[in-house]
Amino acid sequence: MNQQESAFLKSIDGLPPLERAAAIAHRVYMLTADRVGWTQRVPEEWLKLDEQAKRYNIEGIRTWSRESQLLERFLHAVLEERLSHNP
Repeated sequence: MNQQESAFLKSIDGLPPLERAAAIAHRVYMLTADRVGWTQRVPEEWLKLDEQAKRYNIEGIRTWSRESQLLERFLHAVLEERLSHNP
């Protein structure tokens, strides 16, 4: 983990679980946009998002947390993808 990601994770340590997970998901979206050259249409930093954008992300995480089979399959698929590139 690079220093920038370490600092980001430390900055969200005190957030409640749903908001912390949403902030991580938002960070992933921003890193993806940067990596592939997409235009960022929202602020990069979680704390700079407006309340509606934060709520959207939080409710997405709430859905993941309530749909256990989808969450389990998603996590397994991500792990499988990761292991296929880093055996």
